[in-house]
Amino acid sequence: MAKTSTSSSSTISEKATSSAVNMKTLAEQLVQLTVQQANELANILEKEHGIRPTMTATPQVAVVTKKEEEKKTVVNLLLGKVGGSKTKILMKVKVLRKGTTLLQAKKIIEEASEKTPQILREKMQIAEAEKVKSEFEALGATIILQ
Repeated sequence: MAKTSTSSSSTISEKATSSAVNMKTLAEQLVQLTVQQANELANILEKEHGIRPTMTATPQVAVVTKKEEEKKTVVNLLLGKVGGSKTKILMKVKVLRKGTTLLQAKKIIEEASEKTPQILREKMQIAEAEKVKSEFEALGATIILQ
């Protein structure tokens, strides 16, 4: 009988360990859900099991956004309104966007000033982007890091 008791307790222990691993896996899968998938899951829980989640997706979205911002190491550098020394800004745009002609750089500056911000460089390291931003702002240009 002692063997049966030991066998039963080890089976219970294995099930508990397996259950804990499954819960951890489930939690990891839940954290990876998109907002749309979380809403679908909420609908299934309510319709099929009568469980109505009390928390909305909005606070979770804010948390995800904050985490993404913390992890962000690269940004897009955009040129906004241009004032001050347009000639120096023109030369700076030409240097920053390799292969850009003076005419193309002038068009970028005009479109940024008159219409919408123009991308100067994509996927730039934050430290480098901050440095470039301060250089442009010293010349009278508005730079947006996105």
